[in-house]
Amino acid sequence: MKIFNHCLAFFILFFVIACENPEQQNPSSSKNEEILSLFTVKETTEALGVFDKFQAEKLVVETSPNSNLYRLKGESIIRIKSNDYPISTLVFQVAEGKFFLQGNESDFIYRAEGKTKITFAGNTIDLVDYESSTTTGELDILLLGFLELTTPNEKRNRSKSLLATHKIQCSYWGTYYLTSVNTSRSTTLHELSTAVESGEYNSGCTKIGNIDVSCFTESHFCLATQAYCCD
Repeated sequence: MKIFNHCLAFFILFFVIACENPEQQNPSSSKNEEILSLFTVKETTEALGVFDKFQAEKLVVETSPNSNLYRLKGESIIRIKSNDYPISTLVFQVAEGKFFLQGNESDFIYRAEGKTKITFAGNTIDLVDYESSTTTGELDILLLGFLELTTPNEKRNRSKSLLATHKIQCSYWGTYYLTSVNTSRSTTLHELSTAVESGEYNSGCTKIGNIDVSCFTESHFCLATQAYCCD
């Protein structure tokens, strides 16, 4: 009888654990749900809404119970605030309810109190109050990644290759995009125009086309790019 009781107790414990709330079994997955609910990108895609400006080829999505990875494929280089960011090295991650650039978990975007917030340099503000001019290039890349994943599907386009449009022979790895991110079209355009005119960041390179400006989230965040061939 004791053996039977012990077996019965074991099976009862087994079924209690098996039927446990999935959110309790995997709290990380539950934390991620709110930020993931904002994303329009659910799987690997070639239809890009932001990084197509940099001739990125596709966004590869890798999902797991605790985190998601978003890897960009492409050969061009983003030059922003004096730093270069090769497209192929950019990997974004969602884990513990946070969206961040892999390798830097101290700066991240998340949801709280029904709002989207950003934490950087130990400070937390509403994302709508973010001012690009006071932060680092890496934080701007983080914002671009977030805008890519939240851009509505109807605004995703595979634009014609900039190199083909202007009939320029330039390797993708020799194509640089001088970039500005800011909170209004006029400010973003002025900021990049000043950098282009100074020639400080494009010495020895050939300009491809003109400055392109795109705005997102009701024009609150704007992205300006000027392509160069630096072969």
